[in-house]
Amino acid sequence: MAQLSAALGLFASAEAPAGLEALLKEEKNKPVVVLSLPQEIERKQQREQEKLLVPLAFLFRGRDDITELPNYLSPIDAEELLGDVVAFTTSQRDYVANAANVSSIIWHAFVEAKRAINWAGFYFVRPLANPKETDHARILILGPFMGKPACSRIRLQSGVCGAAALTRTVQRIADVHQFPGHIACDGASESELVVPVLDKQGEVIALIDLDCPQKNGFSADDERSLVEVARLISEASDWHNVDLPYSQP
Repeated sequence: MAQLSAALGLFASAEAPAGLEALLKEEKNKPVVVLSLPQEIERKQQREQEKLLVPLAFLFRGRDDITELPNYLSPIDAEELLGDVVAFTTSQRDYVANAANVSSIIWHAFVEAKRAINWAGFYFVRPLANPKETDHARILILGPFMGKPACSRIRLQSGVCGAAALTRTVQRIADVHQFPGHIACDGASESELVVPVLDKQGEVIALIDLDCPQKNGFSADDERSLVEVARLISEASDWHNVDLPYSQP
């Protein structure tokens, strides 16, 4: 109770937190209540308070969410996630090795936050050596991952990953079964987050793909963290061999 009182004490100020206007623009729904932590408190204390504030914020999300507690998403430690990505991608620049380590880092970030996740990994964008009449000129080839075996190749005109590659935009899908052309590599997947990795010219060279066995499994904060991960691995890796043509059977 003392911890809860301390958390509630953080609401003593009605002053709007810095960056609030930009945050509201990013969110699909305008929040009625905004909970924030003062920047001057120590990081350790901030993490302790966040564990209380996030469930507290959840109570303001509406009656439907209150009655369906699985909808609550505990935050991953974004600072640790990004720090680990930097630490494990600075000793060498091989994109396959970096993708392998980053897949593991992402997976464990969600596991440590007690978040449901059943797949985390990469797809590489490769040119097709022998495209068929209905094919796009490029194809997605499976890279390093954590989770069950996955589709070894995906056509760019198919599924959530294909949409992310073609549009060069993040795809955060609350219910994959409602997504046109969804590819069920793992029938347990209910929601998906796909983040493009862009090269210096702004072209998609890879995708970070996350699957969750629950609907609404990824938050806007998750998206922001993974976009930064994509930027970091893009800059830390050499992608010269990723454009080698792939010959499909």
